[in-house]
Amino acid sequence: MSETSTTASVDGEAAAVPGAKSPTPVPPGGAPVRGRRSPGWTAGLDVGGTKVLATVLDPDGAAHGTVRVPTVRGPEGVVASAARAVHDAARQAGVAVRDLEGSGSACRASSTPPTAR
Repeated sequence: MSETSTTASVDGEAAAVPGAKSPTPVPPGGAPVRGRRSPGWTAGLDVGGTKVLATVLDPDGAAHGTVRVPTVRGPEGVVASAARAVHDAARQAGVAVRDLEGSGSACRASSTPPTAR
């Protein structure tokens, strides 16, 4: 007997996923956090090799500020690019960075392995 679950497709339609476990129901206002309420304003960050994309979301998950900036090379450059993107997206959303209660990020993995010495 196989289990099925539903997931949203790219176009927003629900689709059955054979063999997938049923997801935990999510209460209104966001995902449950053990012992805490759902986060308020949050920032999402996508750090890539050529750009950094930041989005600021309200407590209901609606986007209010989205900014794309070029990725500056090197560790300090990547961090500076990410910080700039979050600050600019928060400003665009009308929210102070200090009022952001959460964040999520995705970072590009190196496509070339380090060389042995």
